[in-house]
Amino acid sequence: MKSIRQLVIVYLLAVIAVLPMGCKKSELRERGEALSYSMQVYGSLVRWGEWPDAVAYHKPREGEADLPDFQRLEGIRVTDYKILGSAGNPDAGEAVAETRIEYHLEFDNRIRTIHPRQLWYYSEADERWWLDSPFPEF
Repeated sequence: MKSIRQLVIVYLLAVIAVLPMGCKKSELRERGEALSYSMQVYGSLVRWGEWPDAVAYHKPREGEADLPDFQRLEGIRVTDYKILGSAGNPDAGEAVAETRIEYHLEFDNRIRTIHPRQLWYYSEADERWWLDSPFPEF
């Protein structure tokens, strides 16, 4: 009887020791999923010209975000937005995304392309991802 009790205690201690590791992995997975979601939503906002909502994703770690000229942005038509690649470390709370944005001006049919580099960081206080890079210059 004593050996069964000892086995149960050892088993419970092992489970208790492993639980925090599982929680950390789950937290990192959720943080990674939140990053992917933030990148996708931001891309959709830029793609469809939802400028004020897209600008709201920009929160520099230091200082204030420079606001773009919203009146000028009204003449921008984005035709394609692609994330070409991204690399990050959810544990460190940082990521980089290479993007391609194709657009044209309202009264000019020439397609133009820019390749903004996005620097993302995770804010523990806000529990979300923010862009530390400036708004794309069209």
